[in-house]
Amino acid sequence: MIGAAQALLGVLSDTHGDVPGWVLKLFHAKNVTAIIHAGDAVDDTAVSRLSSIAPLTIVRGNMDVRGDQSAVVEFCGHFAYVVHSIDHLDIDPVAAGMKVVITGHTHVPSIEWRNGILYLNPGSASHPRWGNPPSVAIIEVEGRQLRPSIWFEDSVGNATPAAGTAGLNF
Repeated sequence: MIGAAQALLGVLSDTHGDVPGWVLKLFHAKNVTAIIHAGDAVDDTAVSRLSSIAPLTIVRGNMDVRGDQSAVVEFCGHFAYVVHSIDHLDIDPVAAGMKVVITGHTHVPSIEWRNGILYLNPGSASHPRWGNPPSVAIIEVEGRQLRPSIWFEDSVGNATPAAGTAGLNF
């Protein structure tokens, strides 16, 4: 559980053993309150590097050999359900009182609102697909407001917010 009325969540997935420096730098610079990894960390190096920054919640992906299939994370009175693949979503998020569903697996970032629930896929921080650059997500939380944004690695190895995502509110 993450307390207080404000939080800044770092969200990533599909690192496959490699957490790039730009991600660590971004999460440090933003002073994230917690980190959520939606699976396919693959080895303990990623876990160790991320947990040195902030409390870490991680679920097992199809390439991982251990860990829970899903997790519920509470932050600022909101609940997020974390599962590697949307195909393995085994709850009704509305009925379960979730405000956020976090997935990975596709290596493609997306932000979508459905029935008042944020569906967030941060893409892949180190192995993107379909021409996307490496990406992660940040969720800014202030009271009841959630502001998700996708961040990409730019051509010189720095993090930059994707156009049009930083101002989304609900």
